[in-house]
Amino acid sequence: MVRLRNPWFVLALGGVLVLAGAAAAFSGPGERWRRWRWTTIAQTPLDDQDRAALAACDAVAGWEVWLKVLQSAPDLPCGEAWAATGLAQHAEHELRATWMAEAAAGGTVDTRMRVATGLLLAGHTPAEEPAWLWHELPERSADAWIAATSVQPVALQLGPAVDALATVNAMAPGDPELAAGVPLLRWLASTEDPRAVAEVEEAVTRLTQVDAALAKELADRGARGLPVGRPPIPGRSFLAAGCTGETCLPERLAVLDAILADPGEGPPPSPVEPPSPDPELERLVGEDAPLLGWQLLALQAWIAAAPDPDARLASLLARPATGPLARLAWDGSGPPYVVALLATRLRSPSPVVRSDRADAVLVELGERSVLRTCTAGTSAGDGWPALGPDPLLARAWMELAEDEPSQRAWVRARARRLDPSLAAPEPTGDPLAFRIGAMLAPPPADATFADQGWCGRQ
Repeated sequence: MVRLRNPWFVLALGGVLVLAGAAAAFSGPGERWRRWRWTTIAQTPLDDQDRAALAACDAVAGWEVWLKVLQSAPDLPCGEAWAATGLAQHAEHELRATWMAEAAAGGTVDTRMRVATGLLLAGHTPAEEPAWLWHELPERSADAWIAATSVQPVALQLGPAVDALATVNAMAPGDPELAAGVPLLRWLASTEDPRAVAEVEEAVTRLTQVDAALAKELADRGARGLPVGRPPIPGRSFLAAGCTGETCLPERLAVLDAILADPGEGPPPSPVEPPSPDPELERLVGEDAPLLGWQLLALQAWIAAAPDPDARLASLLARPATGPLARLAWDGSGPPYVVALLATRLRSPSPVVRSDRADAVLVELGERSVLRTCTAGTSAGDGWPALGPDPLLARAWMELAEDEPSQRAWVRARARRLDPSLAAPEPTGDPLAFRIGAMLAPPPADATFADQGWCGRQ
């Protein structure tokens, strides 16, 4: 038997054995064993000790507790921000982060949302963005994530929609920062999303003390030529002049503007700096340019907060193009050419935009390419030509003019000056020519707004 007499040699040999054991534990057979063990633990139910760990809001629950949480997706008493930050600490270990992502792929939407946010906080790029997952959540879970915006690092990852709703929920009469939130209210109302509009309705009622019933009563009296009395409502003339829609929301927002302009004995509101004028946006969308400018600012901040900004911008471009441009920062809606044009404002250097079709664009973000299209099953062809700034702007104008018959002649002239190839369409077999011809033709007498669609007639 060999006797090891040198103590330094013994220590060195021991260190080598320890390192070899650690390497085996985290790779090869050792990694497979860990994965098997974690999967086994995840399939066991939470016990009383686990629930106690989940209720200790001043501590981070252990990894084995989170294995069970990701499998069963229980309600968490300490809130979603606590959960996301706890998962982020565990995701600093690469193997744990990989296991979390794999578990989320087959999990519930609550689990996918928690894992995606935790991975982002740990500096990883998840397969899905929380900003889009939030729209899939049931109402109770969605509300919990709005509350999670109280933790700033979490709020930065959740997207403009969640952040805007959190801001609106926090609005209170007399708040000197209230004026800064009015653009949010107008933008949320313009999305026409039921959840967004409901939140605006509630906030406007809270801030003006004018609900839909009172607004309609005053509008009805004004329509019948009756005096509207002297209710203590600044801007009541807006209400007496008429009512738009079922809830008079535009008129009630005008009342809020009047309250902010004359706060009475309250502190004057803080001045609000509007987005910088953008002549190109103003030409593109007219009076909606301030709201679109606000959306771009919100999207820029959200994209910049990502570990991989290009991946986040790609997730925006890959969203369905079936909704109005007013919902771009809400759920990624907007017609392909317009959104591609706006992508050139959201990234520096500007991405390359390619197209050889009437209904699809290919946006190149470095080594990543994203196809945005109106037609399911569309694929990008090889050799699509790049669009310069003027042809891209011309096609964006054509898309936006689709639902504005009165603007089609002006848009056609403007688009032709920018891109001479957009001449009067002839039956040449060019799909873009047919598309433009359909746009510029008078709509059928029985056509509705929904019939025309935001991506054009196919």
